Amino acid sequence: MVKLVSTILILFFLSFWFSGTKAADEVVGVVDLHAHIASHLPYGFMLFGGTPTDQPSKEFSYKHNHQQQMYVEWVRSSGIKIFVQAALVNIFGFTKDIAKRQIKEQLAYVENLVKDHADIFALARTPQEARVAIAKGKTVFVHALEGAEYLVDSKEEAETLYQQGVVMVGPIHLVDNEYGDASILKGFKKLLNWKGLITRGIVSSPGDGLTEKGKKAIEYLIEAGILVDMAHMSEVSTNQVLEISSHYFAPVIMSHGMLRGIRQEERGLTDVQLKAIYKNAGLIGLTGGLDYLNPSSDKIENKEVTLPADYCQHSIDDFNFHYDYFNKLFANEKYAVAWGSDANGFVSHYRPKYGEEGNGMAAPVGSSNPYNVRGMESLAYFPNFLKALTEMGKDTKALESSAEAFLRSWERALKIREGIKRQK
Repeated sequence: MVKLVSTILILFFLSFWFSGTKAADEVVGVVDLHAHIASHLPYGFMLFGGTPTDQPSKEFSYKHNHQQQMYVEWVRSSGIKIFVQAALVNIFGFTKDIAKRQIKEQLAYVENLVKDHADIFALARTPQEARVAIAKGKTVFVHALEGAEYLVDSKEEAETLYQQGVVMVGPIHLVDNEYGDASILKGFKKLLNWKGLITRGIVSSPGDGLTEKGKKAIEYLIEAGILVDMAHMSEVSTNQVLEISSHYFAPVIMSHGMLRGIRQEERGLTDVQLKAIYKNAGLIGLTGGLDYLNPSSDKIENKEVTLPADYCQHSIDDFNFHYDYFNKLFANEKYAVAWGSDANGFVSHYRPKYGEEGNGMAAPVGSSNPYNVRGMESLAYFPNFLKALTEMGKDTKALESSAEAFLRSWERALKIREGIKRQK
């Protein structure tokens, strides 16, 4: 009964809050739900090109999976309003102390970078801070974690992350951990989750999903007002997070994902999961990784997916295919689609559609957009990417409402936190 009353109060306050938001305050622009501006700290041995404050290499292309991708000038030129900066725990860090130290170091790096470039960057610890900074023309960073093993074992640890300014946490990353099962990718990338491959992949088992410890961790994060990121979770883990979050009416995020209707992978979201995420004001970012949006060959062979004659896989066409899927699934509904670049996440980005690196065809006559023949060469090409979408006849409103959608998800998470604290 107490929980029911609490839920009613929360919903009433939420409806009051959102009805009072003025249209004039809405942010127009894109959120990148997943980037790593400080991954050179835990994974410097895998990332070449220096730090974000160094000069970019003159030899650069979309094939840059182990190259520094978040140079300050490129970040500024991207036009992206909000970057959700995910700190990483090195998978070779086997203790809680090491994990905490690595996260603390990365959070401090982002904060110092912002201080050193305060004329163009801002770090936001609240949605309102983000709104104010964006209104001043600044690019906003917010703290997040990708992989949180050892870090959310109690309410106190979740609260510590909140006090550190962490807005979003993905408890599970590449490998099954103490919180639950990670997804198993296709091809040689399945080896990334070697634990899952041994326990589930060989016998084709869906697994148990979240552990009891993992279920508690999800509750701790929600009650602390921290958004849960489901990226990299197994299908069972994802479904369990959606079930837990629904009890709180809490938003959840898929920071850099793909759609099962196009790409047949465990990490791909089903239509049911997509609907569940948006039901409670959640948000999805389509991954910017080169290899993760192209339609699965079995889908094409079974004619579940039909590709145009000039289709170029691993290019803007893959993004378009997913984007159109959203349009059909959420027809006549208001929704947003974010981008999840995974910059500095050891991925390359979309290749060009045209030319030798693309489908071999010439770019459209009269087009001077360098994106057509260069692809997502760097974050500085993001405005050209949006322009290319427009030139292809796409309405980019869903993308350019994603920053506002993220802020509203964040605001809702904080209101749930406040409601729970009042009840206690």
